[in-house]
Amino acid sequence: MGTMASEPLDLESFRRALESLERSLDVLQQTKSGKYAEVSEVIQSGVIQNFEATYEMAWKAMRRRLIAIQGSVNIERFSRRELFRQAARADLIGDAEAWMHFHDQRNNLSHRYGGEMMENALQIAKEFAGAAHKLLGELESCP
Repeated sequence: MGTMASEPLDLESFRRALESLERSLDVLQQTKSGKYAEVSEVIQSGVIQNFEATYEMAWKAMRRRLIAIQGSVNIERFSRRELFRQAARADLIGDAEAWMHFHDQRNNLSHRYGGEMMENALQIAKEFAGAAHKLLGELESCP
């Protein structure tokens, strides 16, 4: 695989989205009890929306970095599973299957959420935030 010189990847939108996801998770944790419990549902919806937006920015940044590394537009035609495998091989992410799980959850959330599904989604959002931080760190350290 050849390396292509390219412009630095603009990660500002991804960084801001991840920060927003983390803030919404923090606020949700603070509102789960006490006098703010009634706003918890609204904040949960915000967490889910932040998860969805951050996930979209993350995989697109991942794809752009792989294109820069491998110098191939064929990556644009990869399935999401293959994209995640390639990203794991390039050490951008640790676990392609975990990212596939995030992808599946993101797709499920776009159709429905509530009750047990909401609790599961919030746990996935927390796990995703950690994985997204690793990806962002790897992307920022790339030349």
